Amino acid sequence: MKKNLYGNIEDLLVHLRCVTPRGVVEKSCLGPRMSTGPDVYHYILGSEGTLGIVTECVLKVRPLPPCRRYASYLFCDFNTGISFLRQVALRRCAPASLRLMDNLQFQFGLSLKQPVGVFKDMKNALQRFYITKMRGFEPTEICLCTALFEGEESDVNQQEEKLNNIAKDYGAVIAGEENGYRGYLLTFVIAYIRDLALDFNIMAESFETSVPWERVQICVEMLNNASLTNVLDYLYRVSHLLQLV
Repeated sequence: MKKNLYGNIEDLLVHLRCVTPRGVVEKSCLGPRMSTGPDVYHYILGSEGTLGIVTECVLKVRPLPPCRRYASYLFCDFNTGISFLRQVALRRCAPASLRLMDNLQFQFGLSLKQPVGVFKDMKNALQRFYITKMRGFEPTEICLCTALFEGEESDVNQQEEKLNNIAKDYGAVIAGEENGYRGYLLTFVIAYIRDLALDFNIMAESFETSVPWERVQICVEMLNNASLTNVLDYLYRVSHLLQLV
């Protein structure tokens, strides 16, 4: 969820103890780095339980960030959102979490909104008018990017300003903190909806892959075609940014 700032689980792991059919696997040294060849912990983590059972582990911990802030950006289409993410990666300014939803998941998130009062409905109607009529965004093409900033307040302010400027270069509408918070929570909500769907004999799962930036759109289109062929619906989300060399 916050890989861009804190790393993956293998980056947070200091020590573990794994019980296998052939005995116990663990390192005798708890040093932060050892140049002794391939790291056996990577094999254990990557096996996801097929090589043994992890009974103990030591993880790095950090103090809670003094400042946490959400943001969101609306783009006219998914391909523009991908270009925005690539530019963020090139400039090495990715926040703790940065996620791009396609239009299908964007519409799905809207359907989960709680009922609001009359004045809130009026505000939402004005926002829709501005986005679709004045800015010319097509409702069936709009995608949303959510961001989470964590750290010292001065660092968060600087990082948010950078992302806002990049987003404006790609014609984005800055959609505010509330939408960023709701979009970020949608990742957790989907897991509960998936469990609920199992009670109705509906199975769903996510897929992860890595592709070059110029092939992201092609990958999505291929999956879209496959979903139509198999009468399935997929939700797409660019979840992580990789540092570009």
